[in-house]
Amino acid sequence: MVKSGAPLLIRLACWAYNTKPERADARWIPACLAIAAILFWPMEVGAKYHNHGLYEPFHYRDWKYPYDARNKSENIQPDNTHAVQMKSIRSKTKPPRSAKIEKLREPRFLCFLDDNKRGGMNIMKTSEGKILYGLNSKTDFVLVSYTGVQFPQESDLEYLHEVGKHAARKAGTKAYWISCSCVEDTKDANDPELEHDIWTICDVVRSANSVVVAVNGNSNESTDKLLERWSKRVWILPEWLLGPGHSKISVYRGKSIEVVRQLDRRDFPIFGDDKGNDRDLLEQLVDHHEGSVHLTALEYVSIALGCLQSRDTTEHLKGDKSYVLMGLLRQRPEVVGTDSAFQAFARLSLANDSDLLLERLICMLPYTDDHWHSMADQWGVSLWDINPKCQVCGIGEGDAVILDGVHAAPIAWSFAPVNIRRRETTIRKILRYLFRLTPILILFGIALLATGVSIQHSQGGPNNISNGMYGGAGASLGIALIVITLSPFLILTFYHGKVWEAQPWLFGIEGYMEIKTLEEHIFGDCQGRLRWSVASSVFSRHEEEQNHPRFCTGVDPMRDQETKNYIDNAAKSGNGEAKIFTLVDTVSMTVTLFAAAKPPIAALVCGEEGGMQRAVLCSYEWRTNTLYRETVLRMTTPVYDKMPLTNRVKLALYKETRPQKEQAVETELRQHTT
Repeated sequence: MVKSGAPLLIRLACWAYNTKPERADARWIPACLAIAAILFWPMEVGAKYHNHGLYEPFHYRDWKYPYDARNKSENIQPDNTHAVQMKSIRSKTKPPRSAKIEKLREPRFLCFLDDNKRGGMNIMKTSEGKILYGLNSKTDFVLVSYTGVQFPQESDLEYLHEVGKHAARKAGTKAYWISCSCVEDTKDANDPELEHDIWTICDVVRSANSVVVAVNGNSNESTDKLLERWSKRVWILPEWLLGPGHSKISVYRGKSIEVVRQLDRRDFPIFGDDKGNDRDLLEQLVDHHEGSVHLTALEYVSIALGCLQSRDTTEHLKGDKSYVLMGLLRQRPEVVGTDSAFQAFARLSLANDSDLLLERLICMLPYTDDHWHSMADQWGVSLWDINPKCQVCGIGEGDAVILDGVHAAPIAWSFAPVNIRRRETTIRKILRYLFRLTPILILFGIALLATGVSIQHSQGGPNNISNGMYGGAGASLGIALIVITLSPFLILTFYHGKVWEAQPWLFGIEGYMEIKTLEEHIFGDCQGRLRWSVASSVFSRHEEEQNHPRFCTGVDPMRDQETKNYIDNAAKSGNGEAKIFTLVDTVSMTVTLFAAAKPPIAALVCGEEGGMQRAVLCSYEWRTNTLYRETVLRMTTPVYDKMPLTNRVKLALYKETRPQKEQAVETELRQHTT
């Protein structure tokens, strides 16, 4: 049952009017008597004006240390950090820079051609090999690209080295690089430089003289089919994009040491996944590296991440694909083994000038089955269409970000009286004063009546003074009686009218409710104050007004049969599944239908797009003090100025599935309380 939020006097006045004409006295007289009794208690007819005409403040702040702050001085500091900072201030030197992966100028290990060695090559450190073989400071080499899926056996390594030696001699170089020997077999697994070599493979590709490809498979498979499987490896993307573009890429197949095909960099997209838009994204990346199309930092990162996420890799760390993306960028934060996939990408984004990518990503409304890295928006908007209005100042635990400068407002899940401002007319002012003076008129009339009776008894009979007192009492009580009899009409007269401004509130209810019923619960009666939003959620519908051409007006989403079916099915959804909620905004006087797994407690305005504000509706997890994005709505611009600023918000883009035991306990508690 939904409780009305209208003031008591207004509810009584509306209750008196909501009756049949032939039984008007059934409610009118009791309502008048109740209003007369309430008038003796000081009470506003409407709601009070408060909070300077703004939304209620959202009382929340994250007090914990971030997982990784944008400004490193906000992280948990070692004991000697402050001493180092004070020393740098006194000596006027720069403080130590944040840890990051330095660019690799040349590979640490190479396979040098040497006919005097077994196998015709010598695997050794590059610095030592240049001295031994008398090479220049810049050592040209060929990079052999392959996938372990096509060469799983140790016996396949000999063939890969034969490909490397053949390609090096053909290119006129003295060395070649191959990952199976220049990264894994040359060092102990506990060597800390192993991680450095893995995450700097992109630098190896940049410094290579040329790139060759080795593929393998069944003899009845075409070379294109083998290349398609080869291209699904996550490391192939940087090897292809960063390799020298001036030379052709030779393809070796099977056990043959002969080149079976020559490829150009522009040929790579044809081996992409024909499902989705992988080939289109690959073409854009290739065009950017060829110089025919210039992608902004935001476009480049989002497109490259989309390509990497659609590729396969043997998981070494949870943030593997983000670290592969790191090789394509300029700034490279230190690899942290405990990073989740999101934390690795977030740290990478903060370290690079990615045009506020994280801030824009927060404002996106992905599809329900998409991951955090999905750049798809249910309104078909791209990242670069969104203008952020907050800043990510750090990364929180549990795949969350720390936001600052957010305008936010809480969502009330019970109706409250709404203060409404109207034009103050002379008639309204007179009626309001007369209505408020009614208790004084009653008391004054009773006092005159008592005084007249007293004078009559003292004088032994009626006289002019007592008669005057009786006349004044009759006039005063008569006016009060008329006002009380007309009180329902008077209340609605100076309460109704065109709304100029209303006290900002966000009201939420679970499920769907007709707009007429909603307005009656909030304001006491229906006068057409509320209307359906035009384009605030994916359920919003609009049409052209019949009497006003090209005038856009919102309509009830339930008029759409597909939406109605979705709402009916959502009413039967279980715990953790999407449910239907209704949001009422008293600033724009609009009603919006939306879907969320849990009822949101606040709306955070994090950006704007298309002339509307992107409001992230968040639920709250008290165990971790984290807000979780439930959905994103588009709200009118005046809402932004009415929302107070909120300090340091910890927001997660998605919520992982909780253990079944925890869900069972929560369900049992809910059943017990109900």
